[in-house]
Amino acid sequence: MGEKLVQCIRGGTAFHHAGLTHNQRKVVENAFKEGILTCLSATPTLAAGVNLPARRVLVRDIKRWDDGMSRPLPVMEVRQMLGRAGRPKYDDFGEAWVLCKGTDGWEVADMVSEKYFFGDVEPINSKLAGEPALRTHILSIISTGGIQHRGEIGDFLAATFLGFSTPKHILKEKIDQTLTWLTEQRFIRKVGVDRSYSEARADKVVVNDDWDDSVPAWAMVAKSTQGVEMTDEDNINNANKFSAHKKPALGFNLASELSTVGAWHSNDLDEFSGMKYEATLMGERITQLYLDPLSASIIRTGLRRAIRRIVKDIAPVTNFGLLHLATSTPDFTSLWAKNSEMEANSKLWIKTNSVEDELLSDSSYDEMLLSNVKSAWMVEMWCDEENIRSIEKDLDVNPGDINYRVDIMAWLIHSSREIILADDVFSDEHMPQIAELIKQLDVLR
Repeated sequence: MGEKLVQCIRGGTAFHHAGLTHNQRKVVENAFKEGILTCLSATPTLAAGVNLPARRVLVRDIKRWDDGMSRPLPVMEVRQMLGRAGRPKYDDFGEAWVLCKGTDGWEVADMVSEKYFFGDVEPINSKLAGEPALRTHILSIISTGGIQHRGEIGDFLAATFLGFSTPKHILKEKIDQTLTWLTEQRFIRKVGVDRSYSEARADKVVVNDDWDDSVPAWAMVAKSTQGVEMTDEDNINNANKFSAHKKPALGFNLASELSTVGAWHSNDLDEFSGMKYEATLMGERITQLYLDPLSASIIRTGLRRAIRRIVKDIAPVTNFGLLHLATSTPDFTSLWAKNSEMEANSKLWIKTNSVEDELLSDSSYDEMLLSNVKSAWMVEMWCDEENIRSIEKDLDVNPGDINYRVDIMAWLIHSSREIILADDVFSDEHMPQIAELIKQLDVLR
């Protein structure tokens, strides 16, 4: 990869993508800023957040392979790419082009311009909508944020962008599911119902003096309009011609009375809001390590399996097995197994079969298994001090891929050490085996 980059730079061009090392990317960016490079080909690594002297930007492809299929790029992402042209610091103007491919170029051009030039940008979504972020933040606010009651947790998340963009019943369901999972994993525990909190919460009454339940919503909006006044119907001559009710119609209740209707004011609701949670030692360590709780659960399960193997001496606990365990977590970005590597009798399949007894975690399907084994194999080769170019050639990876994943692996191996220390399921008689495993993790780290 480095040799190809040098050859391109000699010709006045270069490429920029995540597979390059940090130093290589900086060299390319600086050379482009200084005018040494006249053309720079890039992946979305330069799509946003950079200020380079590019007068002309050409978007070659508006589709990307994602989740096993070719998908159109989002409008927001394409506009960010086009926005790299003609930056204020470097140019007075810029040109942005989108290459239209197809048998009928004019028809494609019309579709592209309608969508990417004149179409609406996609609505933004809250990052908390994803399960990893939500469970991480809920555990974090319980562990270190001083928010421990179920009512407080709901109020906190309701005040976020997720709360404003998600229906209340869906948000409540997400929170409940996450709290249940964290409790089952013993990352948090239920302390019990805090009666004082429930009573204090019940005493809080939200009053809006500007709102009148007996007046239609459209009238309240009109009332706020400048120059518009609302007069009591008793003071106008034709009041009797109107049939509007001063009181809510039969079957309806004032919003202020809802606290006394049905399930709105029940002991179950008080207990639900007043339930207090606290983080366990394991939960606190997970938060301090910035781990996804699911990653911690996978690592903990694998390390418990390793301890059983050591105690019963039924299978080896190897460095490769520990590396593979780390690659099985959501916090690790595994390398993709290429089509040629998924064929029978490929080097990757042979490696997978040879280490099958060493693995501490299970993969749900072959593609994931091969990807995780490939990633662990790459880090193992790096640990064995093999030449970087040899690793690139043997596994068809880039130097940036190696450096990035080695850094993540060091963090996950350190986290594994802390997780086994915080796990409270082992008895004193297991201490020698735990010490042996910790020593192995320290050497690997």
